[in-house]
Amino acid sequence: VSNTIRDFISSGCNDRIYLGNGTCKVYDTFHVKRCFKCQRYGHISEKCESAVSCGFCSDAHETRICPIKNTSNLTESCCSNCKNSDNNDHVSNCKHPAYSVDCP
Repeated sequence: VSNTIRDFISSGCNDRIYLGNGTCKVYDTFHVKRCFKCQRYGHISEKCESAVSCGFCSDAHETRICPIKNTSNLTESCCSNCKNSDNNDHVSNCKHPAYSVDCP
């Protein structure tokens, strides 16, 4: 929502939206589950049955042991979600880690 609407809700409505006879709490942020094993969204690693994928370079190893993650060359990063996407714009723009805020 716009800053004007957010300011109105937070100052005059106690961080709530009133809908009919009910109310909904409004949050500034939300948590999205991302698996640290396969890097996909919507589940966690304890329940993951997929293959291991590095969150930095998308190769088949754990992110914590990535050989290029701690180098200064961030251009070698490759988001596994964008790399495996059906969207060609995401595939051509995968030069970021899976955990980047720049990931579309």
